[in-house]
Amino acid sequence: MSDIKHEKSCGAVIFKRGNDQILYLTVEYKKEKGYWGLVKGHVEKGETEHETARREIYEEVGLKDLTFYDGFRAEISYSPAPGVEKLVVFFLAETHTDDVQYLWDEHVAHRWLPLDKILPVLTYNLDRDVVRQADEFLSTARTSH
Repeated sequence: MSDIKHEKSCGAVIFKRGNDQILYLTVEYKKEKGYWGLVKGHVEKGETEHETARREIYEEVGLKDLTFYDGFRAEISYSPAPGVEKLVVFFLAETHTDDVQYLWDEHVAHRWLPLDKILPVLTYNLDRDVVRQADEFLSTARTSH
């Protein structure tokens, strides 16, 4: 029986409202040129999932003024390397600024895009699924108020 290493990361589908539409944030990761994804990072000892998501968002894109939407939580699992299973938990967070700053040297670019434009840009289907779930959640949340 092989030993499988389990890793966990947390992040968020980050969005802002502008020109009567919702724009989602995607970032291009430096270490994998051409890889466009969502902001996420490893859980540190003693952190809750939300604490990890907030810290990673701040460290990676400099956003602090975030409103997290209760009721949205999406999980994806994949194997980034042989013998490694990774679980990523995504929340949904709204920002009221687009002042993205790369505080760490992890990203080379970012884009704010509406749903129909972000889906083709995201590298992985799992990320596309999470953004679709977030968009569906927001459209339901909008109509229920």
